[in-house]
Amino acid sequence: LEEQFVDDIKNLVAKIKVVGLDKDYKIVLCKGLKPIKPIKMEIIEHYKKTQQTTNIIKEFIYPIKKNDIIVEIIKPKQGKNGRDCRGKLIVVPKYKDDQLPTFHITDDVTKREKDRSVFYISNKNGYVYIKDGAIFIKDELEVNQISLKTGNVKGAQDSNVKLEVKEKGVLKEAIKDGMVVETTELIVKGNVGNGAKIKAKKLQIDAQTHKGSKIVADMAQINAHKGYLKAKNAIIDRLEGGVVEAENVLINQGISGKVIAKEIKVRTLASHLTLIASQLIEIDFLKGKVVIESYGST
Repeated sequence: LEEQFVDDIKNLVAKIKVVGLDKDYKIVLCKGLKPIKPIKMEIIEHYKKTQQTTNIIKEFIYPIKKNDIIVEIIKPKQGKNGRDCRGKLIVVPKYKDDQLPTFHITDDVTKREKDRSVFYISNKNGYVYIKDGAIFIKDELEVNQISLKTGNVKGAQDSNVKLEVKEKGVLKEAIKDGMVVETTELIVKGNVGNGAKIKAKKLQIDAQTHKGSKIVADMAQINAHKGYLKAKNAIIDRLEGGVVEAENVLINQGISGKVIAKEIKVRTLASHLTLIASQLIEIDFLKGKVVIESYGST
């Protein structure tokens, strides 16, 4: 700073001698030393980044993809005091260094350390499971019920993971009203509630769907269907007022509802059913009323 001050004075004198002083000329007489704030340790749970904190329903089952950061730990660092132009010390408070936490990991997780942070990175697609200081990535997960306690399950339909919901009480829902489930493979042992939304590549529902449910799947197998289903291929044991849009549909027993597909096969048509197909409608045993329509090629 002293050398810069001398150079500024010399430049000012030279300018006055040559052209005079026609405008303000700034010279730095003093420069303080800025304090450096300390960096506190911080644990960033990146696997929770899809959590919708503004919603009443929060996610507590967390899907993750290969190479995604699970957890980041910001390393603590003490700061440095500064000094003003009068020489007064600018004190930066010190704090007790936090002990850097260490997670136990399996082959599913990689630990990577850099100057400022420690990263724990997923080696595969799956669900994050952290217990007793250990991180696991599970490609299969079992839960008793999807409800407000577990939260929605989102963003895993392309992650090659499997979720099984085990609640199968007749008067209970395995997936409660209004919940959202998105996974690659989904097995639901019980009922699907009103307003529930499901998106999966492979789906199996062993009980029934509510008429207000909405389901999208590549391959769907449903015991009793009352809601809306959009799929590539669907097998339904009993269609009870539900709507199905698919390429290929097999219905063992049709009581009521509507099916729109390329090919429709009905083993037993027991009541009123609307069938709309572009290529094939096949009914093995007819007991009730059927409305048949075709579109495109026949």
